[in-house]
This record gives sequence, C-alpha cells and structure tokens, in this order.
Amino acid sequence: MEGRVEESTGQVLFLITGGTGALLAPAHTATYYARPGVAYVPFTDAEPVSYGLV
Repeated sequence: MEGRVEESTGQVLFLITGGTGALLAPAHTATYYARPGVAYVPFTDAEPVSYGLV
C-alpha cells in the first residue's frame, strides 16, 4: 500500500478536512477529536478494535 504515513491523529484530521485523507478509528475518536469538516461514520460489520494506554 502506498501513501502518506502520519504520526498523529491531528495530522490525519488535517488531511481529512482538506479532502485528502481517511481514517478507520474507534468510536471514541468522534468524542475526543470532533472537528468541523470531519464526519465519523459508524459501521457494525467489522471486528471490535482493541486499544490501550502504554
């Protein structure tokens, strides 16, 4: 797969608002990273995402 690799969620959201990015993210991302120009679209046909604080 080719394309940009960004280091932070903020950088990815900047690309999304510019129309040049996409992100699969856990549901809580919509709460913590609400931004004008970014739509979080839920889907239910995928495996649950596990994450944790390290």
